Amino acid sequence: MLSTAVPLSGMQVASMRLTASASNIANVNSDGALPDASGTVPVDAQTVYQPVQIQQSSMAMENGQGAMTVGTVRNVAPSYVAAYDPDASYANEDGLVASPNVDMATEMLNLTTAKMDFKLNVITLQTINDMVDTLYELDK
Repeated sequence: MLSTAVPLSGMQVASMRLTASASNIANVNSDGALPDASGTVPVDAQTVYQPVQIQQSSMAMENGQGAMTVGTVRNVAPSYVAAYDPDASYANEDGLVASPNVDMATEMLNLTTAKMDFKLNVITLQTINDMVDTLYELDK
């Protein structure tokens, strides 16, 4: 029997990628205090947003019917870059703050990739549906 697990798993990962990129874009200006030399941020200081990305891989299905797409949420490393904002209350003595390490070009590419992945998996589901309908017609 034809399995819809493969395209459905692809759609799920595309949705994860869309959610991750939307979160990164929405929080691109969520600066925070720059960690000191020991890597600590003052207790009362604003913390920087931690951007995420989706790592996509394949996993063999138990029944031997192919491979499913799997997505894993990973933190972007390094999570921040130093930015000059001397007016921020949490800026260090040099006027630097921690700014999320979000590249808008990469996020736009991720959004486009998610859209195309979703569309292609919908087409695959439609094709499976058409094939099943054809098989049922042959059985009549």
